[in-house]
Amino acid sequence: MNHPLTPIGTDGPVAIFEKQHGPDSILVNGIIYYATGAWRENSSFPVLAQPHNDPVERQKAIIRFHELMLRKETQVFDDYKTNATSFRSSISEQEVAHLKKLQAAVRARQALIEGKRKELLDLELAPYLKDFNERLESAENALEEADSQLEKAHEEDLPGDQIEIVENQIKRIESKICRLLLNLHAKGGEVPKRHRPLLKGLLQQRENARLTTQAVGSRRLNEARNINV
Repeated sequence: MNHPLTPIGTDGPVAIFEKQHGPDSILVNGIIYYATGAWRENSSFPVLAQPHNDPVERQKAIIRFHELMLRKETQVFDDYKTNATSFRSSISEQEVAHLKKLQAAVRARQALIEGKRKELLDLELAPYLKDFNERLESAENALEEADSQLEKAHEEDLPGDQIEIVENQIKRIESKICRLLLNLHAKGGEVPKRHRPLLKGLLQQRENARLTTQAVGSRRLNEARNINV
């Protein structure tokens, strides 16, 4: 939308900027934000800021625009609801319909922001996911090889100390895979489907450990409270 403080014209830099990024925009504190992630000053000779080259920073700017729009739309909804329902004994069908329309706009914007935040998370995780997949594949291959060695060691009836070496190697690899899965989960990433049961078990172990620690601490606290002179 055009904002009255800025002379737009038809072929100047501001007009070209508007064609590139408008008309979906919002004016806040002298800055006009666009749905593309661009922004400009609302002045006669404004700074014209193109969307950031970095996809993550650009996505953050897009989310900021939608958050500003959500704040505005929520305020419009709240104001209309207050005016339509305060100090009145009834309300018209048209007013109810309009209120529901404003409500739908707010909810649609909320859903849009949620989707944009998911896209941002995917962008932020992209470099990490590449490294994660490479390390996970390497660990899985090593585990497969170690399992094969262990099976062969049993078949050949090797000494117990040699079998123990292979078993410890398997434990280290499994521990590495567990750490990879937990780290990805902590970052908000989606763990591969084949490893979700393992992740579920790891998270349950963590929760059980937390509850045990909490219970022990509670017992100690009660014990301390009962120590009297």
